[in-house]
Amino acid sequence: MSYGSTNSLGTLDTRKYGRPDLVKLALKAVKEFDAEAVGVISNKVLTEKVVYGLTSRGIPAYGAIFDS
Repeated sequence: MSYGSTNSLGTLDTRKYGRPDLVKLALKAVKEFDAEAVGVISNKVLTEKVVYGLTSRGIPAYGAIFDS
């Protein structure tokens, strides 16, 4: 799985390539790995975006609850 040009650690130069669509990348990873569910660890905005993007497509996705 790649997005733009990455180094051997899989990091992305966002200054050069911009921010990737993480919902799209997660969907691709789910298909490649035949995953049953996805765990999302990120900040509140991105966690909610990815969890919603996956669950709305019928893929179980779980992230932290930011209620405090």
